[in-house]
Parts: sequence; structure tokens; C-alpha cells
Amino acid sequence: MHKIDFPQYARGRDGLKLYPGESVLEHIRRMDGVEIDSECGGQGICGRDVIRLERGAGSLTGLTDAEKHFLKQGRLKHGQRLACQARVADDVQDIYVFIANFGRYTILSDFIQNEVELEPSVFRRDGRVIYSSGEDLGPYEGKILGLVVDGINFSLEELEKQLGKKESINKHIYDVAAVGNSTMRNLFLGEDVHNLGVIPFEAASISAFTKKAAEIGLNIHHEAKVYAPPLIGGHAGSDCLADIIATGLYENTEIGMIIDIGTNGEVVVGNRDKMLTASCAAGGAYEGYQIRCGVGAIEGAITQLKIDNGQVHYSTLGNKRPLGVCGSGVIDLLAELLKNGIMA
Repeated sequence: MHKIDFPQYARGRDGLKLYPGESVLEHIRRMDGVEIDSECGGQGICGRDVIRLERGAGSLTGLTDAEKHFLKQGRLKHGQRLACQARVADDVQDIYVFIANFGRYTILSDFIQNEVELEPSVFRRDGRVIYSSGEDLGPYEGKILGLVVDGINFSLEELEKQLGKKESINKHIYDVAAVGNSTMRNLFLGEDVHNLGVIPFEAASISAFTKKAAEIGLNIHHEAKVYAPPLIGGHAGSDCLADIIATGLYENTEIGMIIDIGTNGEVVVGNRDKMLTASCAAGGAYEGYQIRCGVGAIEGAITQLKIDNGQVHYSTLGNKRPLGVCGSGVIDLLAELLKNGIMA
């Protein structure tokens, strides 16, 4: 049995067995600690999951139309492949893969957090776990855990795989709260999303949902419940509603504004008397998707930019060599181009 190896990564040097028919990207996803940029999810559109083969090229399928397109554009060099397009044809020899250096993803580290008084919906009484409605969920087994999901980047199958890595904690999760844009929330719940793709782009139902985790295939405690807050309307989802609640905008006498830039971008303006909201597609632009020099929030991404007397000054995440421009850098760039009269 032959393997696919990723010599750049400590965990990738032992190799992974080959799965004929699967792409190199799918093999990477099977391995902890091996990272690659793939903003389009393996559709061959973004052209960012570039790899170089040191050995084993003959075990892979030939160039696809997508790869030929990027070669013609000069975005892919001879000897390079896209991980999502190169598939294992035969288990005949080991494959050694080097991944283009795109930096490591980083996360937002500056924030202001409001104090929140906890009101758990699941609690322990007399040695047993009791649900807030009074329903007995069974004997206490050492822990009471909850799961909160926002943005829902994973499909249900992927989420379950992540939970499965810590199988011992699954049975201790009794409660799940899930928010997301209208499409993501309903996909998570297994609800129909057809209406969200056609005019007037309204979900079949904007109501809150409470379901048993088992109903949607979530592998946690067998009596656990999943709660998804209601949608506001259109593509203004339950994540936008969570913003309103978290910031307390609905209690304010003064008019305030919430801007949530994610896969969808939502803007809410108002106070306790009235609120108006609008949404638009935003994630693709602000995470570098379909921008030639765009990248996600990775080390080396230009995150701040200023033009002063014709000179460009910038800073990058991790103070690394610049690799591209991420969302905040794009916003800065547009503002500076406008302010300096370079863009009308």
C-alpha cells in the first residue's frame, strides 16, 4: 500500500494511505496539521490550492480544463497542479506533495465583550440532568456541555467529523444554539432553501426552530435539543438577530448601527422604536475571493494601508512578507484611493 506524503509538515511526513478517486485536496482534509488555501471549496475556480509534486505525478490524473485555464493565465506554472483537480488514479507509487506557502490563518484578537448573565437551559438537579421545560434527560454523567454554532462553515457531515475527534465529549452536549444567514441556518436544520434562490428571495419560514439533535443527524446526547432563532427576512438571518440582541440595540433610545460583514453583509439601523435592515453578498469580496491579489486573514495579508504624500504604508498580519490583501486591507485601499483622488 502506497502513501501520500507532505514533507513540509511534521504530521504529514508519516504519510496517508492513498484513496483512488479522491483529490489531493480531499487527502489533505483527512490530515490534521496540514493546511492549504482553497477558497472555492474545491471547485477549481479560485486557483489558490497550488501544489508541486516531487514524486508520484504518474499516480495522478491528467490536467483538467480548469488547470489548463490557469496555466494559460500564468497563475499556474508547469509542474504545478491544483490540489482539488489532481486526483489519485492508481495506488502504484508514493506521492510527495509540496504546498505553496500561503501563510497560516489568524483570528481577530481585539474585541470588546459585554458582561452576560448566564441562564443555562440545561442544569443538574438531584444528581440528574433536567431540561428547562422540566423534561428529564437522564442521569448526570460528569459534565454538562453546550454547543454554539455561528456562520456554519461546515456541512452537518463535516461538523460531526469534528465532534467525532473528541468522541468522549459528544454525549455530554445537551444543548445546541445555531445561528447563521438564512441559507446556512436552514441547511443546518435540513429545511428547504429553494425559495431563497429565486425572487423575492424569502425563506419558506422565518420562524424559530427547536428540534432534537437526532432529527438532523447530529451525533451528541440522544436527548439533546437544537435551537435556531428566527430569521429577520430575506437574507437577513438569525446571525443578524443575534447581533441585535448581543449589542442591546433593541433597548437603546439613541439610534445606532450594526454592520455585520460575513458571507452575507447586513446593516441594521435603529433603536427600540424602530429598526431597518438590509443585506447583500459580502463574503466573497472581503475574504479575497475573485480578487487577483486577495487573500483571507492569513499571515502576510495586508490588513492596514495608508497613502501619505504618494507613498504607500502598510502592515501585515504577523508582520510577515506581504502575500496579498485581505478584507480590512481592501476597505483601507478603497478609502485611501478615494481620499487621494486616485479613484473617483
